[in-house]
Amino acid sequence: MLSLLIKRHSGRGRYRESQSDIGFCTKEDKAANRIPIAISDCDPGTDSDSDAEMSWFIAKIPRAHEPEACAGSYHGARAGSIPGIAFPRNAFNTINAASGATGGGQSTNLYAGGVFELAPDEALIIENHIRLKPQYIGFQVGNLWGESIDYANQVGSLNGHQTTVDADGIIRIVLAHNDPGVPNWVDTTGHREGFMTPRWTYSETPASEDWPTITARKVLFSEIRKHLPKSTGTVTPEERRQQISIRQRHVQRRYRVF
Repeated sequence: MLSLLIKRHSGRGRYRESQSDIGFCTKEDKAANRIPIAISDCDPGTDSDSDAEMSWFIAKIPRAHEPEACAGSYHGARAGSIPGIAFPRNAFNTINAASGATGGGQSTNLYAGGVFELAPDEALIIENHIRLKPQYIGFQVGNLWGESIDYANQVGSLNGHQTTVDADGIIRIVLAHNDPGVPNWVDTTGHREGFMTPRWTYSETPASEDWPTITARKVLFSEIRKHLPKSTGTVTPEERRQQISIRQRHVQRRYRVF
Protein backbone atom coordinates (compact mmCIF):
# COMPACT_ATOMS: atom_id res chain seq x y z
CA MET A 1 0.00 0.00 0.00
CA LEU A 2 1.35 3.42 -0.94
CA SER A 3 0.66 6.37 1.31
CA LEU A 4 0.47 9.42 -0.92
CA LEU A 5 1.11 12.79 0.68
CA ILE A 6 -0.31 15.55 -1.48
CA LYS A 7 1.02 19.06 -0.95
CA ARG A 8 -1.24 21.50 -2.71
CA HIS A 9 -0.19 25.08 -3.27
CA SER A 10 -2.85 27.61 -2.35
CA GLY A 11 -1.36 30.46 -4.37
CA ARG A 12 -0.43 32.55 -1.28
CA GLY A 13 2.78 30.87 -0.20
CA ARG A 14 1.07 28.05 1.69
CA TYR A 15 0.59 24.35 1.04
CA ARG A 16 -2.48 22.43 2.03
CA GLU A 17 -1.85 18.75 2.79
CA SER A 18 -3.95 15.68 2.39
CA GLN A 19 -3.05 12.02 2.52
CA SER A 20 -4.47 9.03 0.66
CA ASP A 21 -3.57 5.35 0.57
CA ILE A 22 -3.15 3.99 -2.91
CA GLY A 23 -2.90 0.27 -3.58
CA PHE A 24 -0.56 -1.32 -6.08
CA CYS A 25 -1.56 -3.82 -8.72
CA THR A 26 1.43 -6.14 -8.29
CA LYS A 27 2.96 -8.02 -5.37
CA GLU A 28 6.41 -6.55 -5.82
CA ASP A 29 5.05 -3.09 -5.01
CA LYS A 30 4.31 -3.83 -1.35
CA ALA A 31 6.76 -1.47 0.30
CA ALA A 32 5.18 1.55 1.98
CA ASN A 33 6.25 4.96 0.70
CA ARG A 34 5.23 8.61 1.01
CA ILE A 35 5.53 10.64 -2.16
CA PRO A 36 5.19 14.44 -2.06
CA ILE A 37 3.33 15.87 -5.04
CA ALA A 38 2.95 19.61 -5.60
CA ILE A 39 -0.27 20.54 -7.37
CA SER A 40 -1.02 24.14 -8.22
CA ASP A 41 -4.40 25.45 -7.11
CA CYS A 42 -7.11 25.74 -9.78
CA ASP A 43 -7.90 29.24 -8.56
CA PRO A 44 -4.94 30.82 -6.72
CA GLY A 45 -7.06 33.86 -5.89
CA THR A 46 -9.43 32.00 -3.56
CA ASP A 47 -9.08 29.29 -0.97
CA SER A 48 -12.73 28.64 -0.13
CA ASP A 49 -13.18 25.57 -2.31
CA SER A 50 -9.73 24.00 -1.87
CA ASP A 51 -10.98 21.22 0.41
CA ALA A 52 -13.59 20.24 -2.13
CA GLU A 53 -11.04 20.33 -4.93
CA MET A 54 -8.66 18.21 -2.87
CA SER A 55 -11.39 15.65 -2.24
CA TRP A 56 -12.17 15.58 -5.95
CA PHE A 57 -8.50 14.99 -6.82
CA ILE A 58 -8.10 12.16 -4.30
CA ALA A 59 -11.32 10.54 -5.52
CA LYS A 60 -9.77 10.30 -8.98
CA ILE A 61 -6.82 8.22 -7.72
CA PRO A 62 -7.49 4.51 -8.40
CA ARG A 63 -7.37 2.09 -5.49
CA ALA A 64 -6.08 -1.46 -5.74
CA HIS A 65 -9.46 -2.93 -4.87
CA GLU A 66 -10.96 -1.26 -7.94
CA PRO A 67 -10.47 -3.45 -11.05
CA GLU A 68 -9.80 -0.45 -13.25
CA ALA A 69 -6.79 0.43 -11.09
CA CYS A 70 -4.72 -2.26 -12.77
CA ALA A 71 -3.26 -1.70 -16.20
CA GLY A 72 -4.53 -5.02 -17.49
CA SER A 73 -8.12 -3.91 -17.13
CA TYR A 74 -7.59 -1.61 -20.08
CA HIS A 75 -6.49 -4.43 -22.39
CA GLY A 76 -9.69 -5.43 -24.12
CA ALA A 77 -12.03 -4.41 -26.88
CA ARG A 78 -11.92 -0.69 -27.66
CA ALA A 79 -13.52 1.54 -30.23
CA GLY A 80 -11.75 0.97 -33.53
CA SER A 81 -10.12 -2.32 -32.46
CA ILE A 82 -9.56 -4.92 -35.13
CA PRO A 83 -12.24 -7.59 -34.53
CA GLY A 84 -10.82 -10.52 -32.59
CA ILE A 85 -7.52 -8.77 -31.76
CA ALA A 86 -8.43 -7.41 -28.30
CA PHE A 87 -6.85 -9.35 -25.43
CA PRO A 88 -9.47 -11.35 -23.49
CA ARG A 89 -9.08 -12.52 -19.90
CA ASN A 90 -8.02 -16.16 -19.37
CA ALA A 91 -8.39 -16.77 -23.09
CA PHE A 92 -6.69 -15.91 -26.37
CA ASN A 93 -7.62 -13.60 -29.18
CA THR A 94 -7.82 -14.73 -32.80
CA ILE A 95 -4.56 -16.09 -34.16
CA ASN A 96 -3.23 -13.78 -36.83
CA ALA A 97 -0.24 -13.40 -39.11
CA ALA A 98 2.35 -10.81 -38.13
CA SER A 99 1.74 -7.36 -39.59
CA GLY A 100 1.96 -3.73 -38.62
CA ALA A 101 -1.65 -3.91 -37.42
CA THR A 102 -0.88 -6.78 -35.03
CA GLY A 103 2.36 -5.42 -33.59
CA GLY A 104 4.83 -6.53 -36.22
CA GLY A 105 7.24 -9.45 -36.14
CA GLN A 106 8.60 -11.90 -38.68
CA SER A 107 6.19 -11.93 -41.61
CA THR A 108 5.74 -15.70 -41.51
CA ASN A 109 5.01 -15.78 -37.77
CA LEU A 110 1.59 -16.46 -36.34
CA TYR A 111 0.70 -14.83 -33.03
CA ALA A 112 -2.06 -14.83 -30.45
CA GLY A 113 -2.38 -13.02 -27.15
CA GLY A 114 -4.35 -12.90 -23.94
CA VAL A 115 -4.27 -11.75 -20.33
CA PHE A 116 -4.26 -14.23 -17.46
CA GLU A 117 -5.98 -13.38 -14.21
CA LEU A 118 -5.58 -16.04 -11.53
CA ALA A 119 -6.33 -16.22 -7.82
CA PRO A 120 -3.81 -18.08 -5.64
CA ASP A 121 -5.84 -21.30 -5.85
CA GLU A 122 -6.45 -21.14 -9.61
CA ALA A 123 -4.58 -22.24 -12.72
CA LEU A 124 -4.96 -22.10 -16.49
CA ILE A 125 -4.74 -25.16 -18.67
CA ILE A 126 -3.73 -24.11 -22.17
CA GLU A 127 -4.20 -26.49 -25.08
CA ASN A 128 -2.25 -25.93 -28.28
CA HIS A 129 -3.38 -28.04 -31.26
CA ILE A 130 -0.73 -28.17 -34.01
CA ARG A 131 -1.89 -29.03 -37.52
CA LEU A 132 1.27 -28.22 -39.46
CA LYS A 133 4.49 -28.43 -37.48
CA PRO A 134 6.25 -25.04 -37.34
CA GLN A 135 9.99 -24.48 -37.23
CA TYR A 136 9.58 -22.88 -33.81
CA ILE A 137 6.93 -22.78 -31.08
CA GLY A 138 7.12 -20.39 -28.15
CA PHE A 139 4.95 -19.49 -25.20
CA GLN A 140 5.88 -16.81 -22.69
CA VAL A 141 4.24 -14.68 -20.04
CA GLY A 142 4.95 -11.11 -19.06
CA ASN A 143 3.78 -8.60 -16.52
CA LEU A 144 1.19 -5.95 -17.33
CA TRP A 145 3.94 -3.58 -18.50
CA GLY A 146 4.97 -6.06 -21.18
CA GLU A 147 8.19 -7.08 -19.43
CA SER A 148 9.18 -10.75 -19.68
CA ILE A 149 8.85 -12.75 -16.50
CA ASP A 150 12.14 -14.27 -15.34
CA TYR A 151 13.03 -16.95 -17.88
CA ALA A 152 16.37 -17.97 -16.37
CA ASN A 153 15.72 -18.63 -12.70
CA GLN A 154 12.02 -19.40 -13.17
CA VAL A 155 10.05 -21.20 -15.84
CA GLY A 156 8.64 -18.04 -17.40
CA SER A 157 8.56 -19.41 -20.95
CA LEU A 158 8.67 -22.64 -22.94
CA ASN A 159 9.66 -23.44 -26.50
CA GLY A 160 8.89 -26.52 -28.55
CA HIS A 161 12.06 -28.30 -27.44
CA GLN A 162 11.20 -27.74 -23.77
CA THR A 163 7.59 -28.93 -23.95
CA THR A 164 6.11 -32.38 -23.68
CA VAL A 165 3.55 -33.31 -26.35
CA ASP A 166 0.73 -35.58 -25.21
CA ALA A 167 -0.17 -38.79 -27.02
CA ASP A 168 -3.07 -37.05 -28.78
CA GLY A 169 -0.65 -34.52 -30.29
CA ILE A 170 -1.77 -31.63 -28.08
CA ILE A 171 0.66 -29.46 -26.12
CA ARG A 172 -0.90 -28.79 -22.72
CA ILE A 173 0.66 -25.96 -20.72
CA VAL A 174 -0.25 -25.36 -17.09
CA LEU A 175 0.05 -21.73 -15.98
CA ALA A 176 0.00 -21.49 -12.19
CA HIS A 177 1.44 -19.63 -9.22
CA ASN A 178 2.92 -22.82 -7.72
CA ASP A 179 4.55 -25.92 -9.16
CA PRO A 180 1.84 -28.50 -9.90
CA GLY A 181 4.43 -31.23 -10.43
CA VAL A 182 3.53 -31.81 -14.08
CA PRO A 183 5.36 -31.20 -17.37
CA ASN A 184 4.90 -27.89 -19.21
CA TRP A 185 4.39 -25.76 -16.10
CA VAL A 186 4.83 -22.02 -16.66
CA ASP A 187 5.34 -20.01 -13.48
CA THR A 188 3.45 -16.75 -12.94
CA THR A 189 6.17 -15.88 -10.36
CA GLY A 190 3.44 -14.42 -8.16
CA HIS A 191 1.83 -12.16 -10.76
CA ARG A 192 -1.93 -12.30 -10.38
CA GLU A 193 -2.30 -10.83 -13.87
CA GLY A 194 -0.10 -10.72 -16.93
CA PHE A 195 0.23 -11.18 -20.66
CA MET A 196 0.31 -14.52 -22.47
CA THR A 197 2.06 -14.68 -25.84
CA PRO A 198 2.16 -17.83 -27.96
CA ARG A 199 4.09 -17.75 -31.23
CA TRP A 200 4.44 -20.14 -34.13
CA THR A 201 7.23 -19.57 -36.66
CA TYR A 202 7.07 -21.02 -40.15
CA SER A 203 9.46 -20.71 -43.08
CA GLU A 204 6.40 -19.84 -45.16
CA THR A 205 3.03 -18.70 -43.89
CA PRO A 206 0.76 -21.76 -44.03
CA ALA A 207 -2.73 -21.80 -45.46
CA SER A 208 -5.29 -20.71 -42.86
CA GLU A 209 -6.75 -24.23 -42.63
CA ASP A 210 -3.33 -25.42 -41.41
CA TRP A 211 -3.00 -22.82 -38.67
CA PRO A 212 -2.76 -24.03 -35.07
CA THR A 213 -5.46 -23.43 -32.48
CA ILE A 214 -5.02 -22.47 -28.84
CA THR A 215 -7.51 -22.40 -25.99
CA ALA A 216 -7.41 -21.86 -22.24
CA ARG A 217 -9.66 -22.74 -19.35
CA LYS A 218 -9.43 -21.79 -15.70
CA VAL A 219 -9.44 -24.58 -13.11
CA LEU A 220 -8.77 -24.99 -9.42
CA PHE A 221 -5.11 -25.65 -8.70
CA SER A 222 -6.11 -28.65 -6.58
CA GLU A 223 -7.96 -30.18 -9.55
CA ILE A 224 -5.34 -29.71 -12.29
CA ARG A 225 -4.81 -33.42 -12.87
CA LYS A 226 -8.54 -33.95 -13.35
CA HIS A 227 -8.24 -31.86 -16.51
CA LEU A 228 -5.11 -33.54 -17.90
CA PRO A 229 -4.71 -36.93 -19.59
CA LYS A 230 -4.22 -39.84 -17.23
CA SER A 231 -0.87 -40.44 -18.89
CA THR A 232 0.46 -37.05 -17.74
CA GLY A 233 3.80 -37.56 -16.03
CA THR A 234 5.13 -36.23 -12.75
CA VAL A 235 7.96 -33.74 -12.36
CA THR A 236 9.69 -34.00 -8.99
CA PRO A 237 11.18 -30.96 -7.17
CA GLU A 238 14.67 -32.23 -8.03
CA GLU A 239 13.77 -32.58 -11.71
CA ARG A 240 12.37 -29.03 -11.66
CA ARG A 241 15.62 -27.76 -10.17
CA GLN A 242 17.51 -29.52 -12.95
CA GLN A 243 15.20 -27.94 -15.53
CA ILE A 244 15.92 -24.49 -14.14
CA SER A 245 19.65 -25.22 -13.96
CA ILE A 246 19.64 -25.97 -17.68
CA ARG A 247 17.74 -22.73 -18.35
CA GLN A 248 20.31 -20.76 -16.35
CA ARG A 249 23.18 -22.21 -18.38
CA HIS A 250 21.39 -21.43 -21.63
CA VAL A 251 20.83 -17.80 -20.64
CA GLN A 252 24.44 -17.45 -19.47
CA ARG A 253 25.61 -18.72 -22.84
CA ARG A 254 23.19 -16.47 -24.72
CA TYR A 255 24.50 -13.35 -22.95
CA ARG A 256 28.14 -14.39 -22.62
CA VAL A 257 30.85 -11.82 -23.19
CA PHE A 258 33.41 -12.75 -25.84
